[in-house]
Amino acid sequence: MNKTDFLILALLFAVGFALRTVGLDWGYFHGDERINDAARVLTGDLVPGQHFYPPLFNYINGVAFAGLFLVGKVAGWWADSSGFRDTYFTNPTVFYLTARGVTAAFGAAMSPLFYLLARTFSQPRLMAGVTAVLAGIAAPAITFSYIAKGDTPLAAVTVLTILAFSFRVLHGQKRYDVLLGVAACLALSFKQSIVFLLVPLLVAHIVVLAPKMDWKGYLASLGRSLAVIILLWPILNIGIFLDLENFIGYQKIQMVMSIQNDASWQGGLGQWLSLATHPHWGIGWVMLLGFLLYPAVVFSPIFRGKDRQLHIALWAVVLVGMAITLFVVRERQPEHLWISFFVLMQFFAVFGLTETAGHARNPLRLGAAGVLAASGIVSVVALIGLWEQARAVPMSHKVSEILHGHFADDRILSLPALDIPKHPMAQEIERKRIDRLAKKYEVVMPQEATPRPDETEEGALFWMSTPAVMFGLENATEDELRDVIKPHAWPLQPEEWTLEYWANQGVTVFVVADLPYLLNETPSRLFRSFYAEINNTCERAYSVPAVKPLFLERDVVVFKCPAFPE
Repeated sequence: MNKTDFLILALLFAVGFALRTVGLDWGYFHGDERINDAARVLTGDLVPGQHFYPPLFNYINGVAFAGLFLVGKVAGWWADSSGFRDTYFTNPTVFYLTARGVTAAFGAAMSPLFYLLARTFSQPRLMAGVTAVLAGIAAPAITFSYIAKGDTPLAAVTVLTILAFSFRVLHGQKRYDVLLGVAACLALSFKQSIVFLLVPLLVAHIVVLAPKMDWKGYLASLGRSLAVIILLWPILNIGIFLDLENFIGYQKIQMVMSIQNDASWQGGLGQWLSLATHPHWGIGWVMLLGFLLYPAVVFSPIFRGKDRQLHIALWAVVLVGMAITLFVVRERQPEHLWISFFVLMQFFAVFGLTETAGHARNPLRLGAAGVLAASGIVSVVALIGLWEQARAVPMSHKVSEILHGHFADDRILSLPALDIPKHPMAQEIERKRIDRLAKKYEVVMPQEATPRPDETEEGALFWMSTPAVMFGLENATEDELRDVIKPHAWPLQPEEWTLEYWANQGVTVFVVADLPYLLNETPSRLFRSFYAEINNTCERAYSVPAVKPLFLERDVVVFKCPAFPE
């Protein structure tokens, strides 16, 4: 690689980062953005509050927060660590933006990695640049960069893992064994479910690399990579070993959440297809078809890349990894589950098209070029739509106006989070509920760090959050979670899911988001019956359409209910 390549890599990263920071403050805080765990790292606490995923991303964000402290001190945002802490509790927006900036940087790294991968596969600079741009602006590679979760970093280091393996196969140097181990270790440190891709990659490692050397040399090569993983992973995830019993408990909960033996794989396949072709969560029908047809390109005369066996093996790794994941999760498929697979699918589809556009004869050549151009246009349109939603005024402002203007004296139960201060009495009811459940399940709640207000804040209303359940635990029973219940990871409480229960607490207003889903699609029988009761008993006072559906918003209905339902 020479100076020109380095400049191209820098340009791809800079542009990719800029694209991912437009509207980064999109108006809400996502519940999965665990900035509290990252902030605790600054106090020396390396054990996360929840062990659903490895803690490396918390540590990276903790380092970023340390940088934020220094920048803010120079800029005069705070004078010392006390001011820094006060800002975290009074207006944590800058912390969320910092963590999202870290996520955006990982997302921006994908285009340079795709460029290196295309160059490794012998594409000239121009073709590799086209491949990198069109693969790097794939909708999932950008959409999920707006949420400070480990899914986008996972996708980036998964691409790095594929790149490191390709380096090892095509260039043969031992140093790439170390790089492969580091990349795979990083992937396992962001999300352990990537093992479903790493297992078929290990098979590919054996099938592709072993025949190229004697068995002694091959075992040494594999051993170097595995040794790096074994030595490095405990260091990067030290919080797990400091709290190993809790980590194991959370993994048991994760199994209950993720493994659905009563769901069909056919239904899961349909859900996967819907996500794969979604304009923002997936890669679309054309790129999906391009990925599926990639072997035809590899075995055609137009293919100029190195080592056809490697290309087919990598394509199969992605396909088999998805199949394993789908078999395990079936119909439990959050949008972010597939990002690592989808970005790789986009790369192979685009790589096959650029190979065709660069080396085939007309009309196939013109057709491939046209598809590439159309793909770029579709990606740009999707990106503009994403920006429009990110920069739009959140619907929560309208909901707040309605509640302040018409229901200021009511007790309110809200499913969506509201940007309205809570009355201290409402906060106390919520705390007592948590204390009651903690006592019931004999769990120790983490220490509360948020200062409790002594007085009612200006504009506060008596509103409470609808009791929540973690995704995947909607139908979990106490028997299924016996001995593994953790704070906030408890099953639904049936007594709370009747209108009478809340009427007895004086609640007369219900703010409900995504009512059609709750009535007809949610897997929770309690949800369906509860919201059907509200829908049939109460008056639909106001409806507010979502303006940012890519950023948590769903259509909201405000119900006014009688004080004592018949």
